[in-house]
This record gives sequence, structure tokens and C-alpha cells, in this order.
Amino acid sequence: FDIAAVDTNTGISVSFTPPAVPSLVITANTAGYISVAIADPTPTGSQPTVDTHDIFVRVAAGGRQSGERTVDPADGIRIATGVVTNGTYLDYAAATGTDFEYRTLARAGTATTYSAWT
Repeated sequence: FDIAAVDTNTGISVSFTPPAVPSLVITANTAGYISVAIADPTPTGSQPTVDTHDIFVRVAAGGRQSGERTVDPADGIRIATGVVTNGTYLDYAAATGTDFEYRTLARAGTATTYSAWT
């Protein structure tokens, strides 16, 4: 979606377009961590290019609490900031025997967009 506004006093026009929604590939590794790989789509139209990502985690429905990771925080817990475009984050704090969900907040200047929980 695009949001546009024009200040009728100055005639200044502002347009806000969020970055394209990234997708995640989550992979459990036998070395004891979970790999969170970010796939940023190529921007189209007026979409800005993603600069960085923040990574969030939560325990999936039906999972057990693990330390500070609670069963159902709606927004999740931010576990990383400044992850590069198309980057990968390795979550070494994930407990075994619990299903986790991850999402990313894509940042492009002041514009942001969240991926789906994966």
C-alpha cells in the first residue's frame, strides 16, 4: 500500500511506501542452533530498498516456555538488530524440544514492514 499526503498550505507532497515483505527460511542445525535466513524481494515501483532487519522470536503455540522466551508474546522478543539485507542470523539461544517462530522487521530508511511468523 502507498500512503500519500499533500500539505495544502505549502503544496509539499509526501509519499510513504513500505519495503517489500521479506520471507524467512528457518533451519534447525545439528550443531545446536537455528538458522534464520532472510530473502528480500527486489523492490518494485516506489518500494524502497531494505537497509537492515531486526529479528524477533516467540515460542510457537503449544510449545513450552524457555527462559525469557514466553509461550505467546504477540510481538515476540527482539533478538537481533542490524542484520544485513538477505542476511542470516544464527540463534544459539533456542532450547531443544521447543518449537519457535521467527519474523523480521525490514527497515528501509524510516519505512518498515514485518514478515509473517514462520
